[in-house]
Amino acid sequence: MALKLEARAWAAAVVCCLAAILVAAAGGEADVPEGQDLTASAAAAPSGSFLIGERRFSPTEAVEMGNVTITYIIHNVGDLPAFDVDLSDALLLDVAFDVPGGAEGMSFEEIPAGGKVEHAISVTVKGSGVFGDSSESAVYKPTAAKIEYASERTSETKRVQFLASVNRLFVEDAVSYRKRTDKHLIDWAGFLAVSLLLTAMPYFVAESTRTKIARSVASRSSKKGD
Repeated sequence: MALKLEARAWAAAVVCCLAAILVAAAGGEADVPEGQDLTASAAAAPSGSFLIGERRFSPTEAVEMGNVTITYIIHNVGDLPAFDVDLSDALLLDVAFDVPGGAEGMSFEEIPAGGKVEHAISVTVKGSGVFGDSSESAVYKPTAAKIEYASERTSETKRVQFLASVNRLFVEDAVSYRKRTDKHLIDWAGFLAVSLLLTAMPYFVAESTRTKIARSVASRSSKKGD
């Protein structure tokens, strides 16, 4: 009798172990309460105010002393407004840019939750080179344009967030630009000169032949007259 009870106990233990293994293999999925949208929960806005932004150049290619428009776009993807927002761009401090007075720093009193602000300035490029952060780099980390903002209206502590660069600005120096474009003018001038020469050559040959024939006829006529 004791052996039968012991055998039953072992059998029960084995069954329990097998059941535990099957549950673990199934992933231990928990029941989702009816009416709860897990997708919406995962895509919920960050808690508090949270700003992200971008900077773009238009056009992306220019020549020295040309005008370029720099546009900044800031989004508040949080669920609360952001206050006392300061936008600055270290790139505008570069001597290669002639910036309108006061455009180096921009401020916004408030950006509501889900809101967006956009600011554009026109600058004159005085130096050649490549400007802007390279978003193609594997270790890309913007370091120029940034925004500072407070999560509460009376807060003295500010968060700092850098703006992503959508593109870069390529500026060509004026001398290289003139050489590159004047070359086409020289080529066209040479082409026209050769074309005129080739067109006029048959005319001169024909005219020379006609003159020789006329002289020959005149010479024969004068000899016959004698």
